[in-house]
Amino acid sequence: MSLGSMEQRTEGMKRQAQELIEQAYHKGFKAGREDRQDWETSQADRLIEKGMNMAWEAARKILNACGRNNKFLDDTFGVHAVFDIINTYSAPEAIEKIREWEEKQTQEDAEIKVGDEVRVGEEGRNAFSAVVHLVGDRGDCIVYQCISANGLHYTCTSNDAIRKTGRTFPEIAEVLKKMQEGEL
Repeated sequence: MSLGSMEQRTEGMKRQAQELIEQAYHKGFKAGREDRQDWETSQADRLIEKGMNMAWEAARKILNACGRNNKFLDDTFGVHAVFDIINTYSAPEAIEKIREWEEKQTQEDAEIKVGDEVRVGEEGRNAFSAVVHLVGDRGDCIVYQCISANGLHYTCTSNDAIRKTGRTFPEIAEVLKKMQEGEL
């Protein structure tokens, strides 16, 4: 039994190595394709679940508003009957309308109005609280006329460090309106 020449043995080992490399490649390729399919399926499942949750949350907001917050339904959808909303809008359209309404509310909540209590200045550096009694637009910024609890009058602009405290005094706006109408 002859083992053959050194060249024949080397060629045989090369062929075996090449076959092993090809087998490993195909095995890895197959495993990678299966992993990718599993990943794509799980990604699709997550996206479907996210979409269902968004639709369910939109339905919850619409139903919770019925009978209590017709302004939300009127402002958002132009109607206040759930039947009309469901028959007029698709889930993505309803979700988008609700998102737009919520963004608008966030912007309105951030807007400083007459009667809002504001904190002016950086904390620790002579910051003070005051209530806005006049809002004006100077063109390059918004101007706020404010009065503090001790009666001092301040003028602030949107360029200053000014932010709402969360408290509001709608009575101030009512008094000013009555004064303009000559009721006081």
